[in-house]
Amino acid sequence: MRVARARPMTIAICHSFLSKNAFAFQQPHILKFPSTYKYSSTTRLHLKLTPEEIAASLGPDRTIASKCFTWDQLQDIVHNGDPTMHSRSMQVQEQYVLHAREITQSWRSMNDYILYSKFGMDKMEIDVNGERKFVSCPSLEECKAEQRVEKRLLFNEYPYFVCEGIEHWCLWKLGGQVTQKEVDAAIGDLEQRMEKDGHGALKDVLTWVNPPHLQSIPDIDHAHLLCLRDSQ
Repeated sequence: MRVARARPMTIAICHSFLSKNAFAFQQPHILKFPSTYKYSSTTRLHLKLTPEEIAASLGPDRTIASKCFTWDQLQDIVHNGDPTMHSRSMQVQEQYVLHAREITQSWRSMNDYILYSKFGMDKMEIDVNGERKFVSCPSLEECKAEQRVEKRLLFNEYPYFVCEGIEHWCLWKLGGQVTQKEVDAAIGDLEQRMEKDGHGALKDVLTWVNPPHLQSIPDIDHAHLLCLRDSQ
């Protein structure tokens, strides 16, 4: 199994995912990536939000993918250190936006929700500016004060638009930045899981950490792992 890690464009892009032999080719080949999404009247019928609303949620550095990324395309993106190329489908991005709105309505902050949903913290309802909101127990500030360190390896609920046979996982860490050793341990864990589940062994892995301006949860570090499974 081969493992490729993102080449940092600046120190901020990727904290420790660079090996001495990170990339196999000197000059990455040019690939045609999925273009910006073009929607039809049929697509509109299946969306709760307008495509314009969904596109507006992305920010200036992101687009909607019109078709799934192949493994070769994903390798080229990670090797070139350009995480802005990673995109969701229109449908998955809509689900992400709607879920984020629900979290905003029900929770004090996204950090509270992540501690509850990813790390299994308790929750309680409190008054926040006259509204009832859920908060995590303990809070992120309390976890930091306790120097609490926890990690969770979880399937990405809103993955990038990748072709069949590719899975998108995230390694979440509370209490510091994800280290290379922790990523390697996560890959080993995934290898063991995939050997047993009957859907194909782990064939190759791409790993990276988004730069700060692309991190959806900047206060809780997480690394991305794209896993290619052996279809044979």
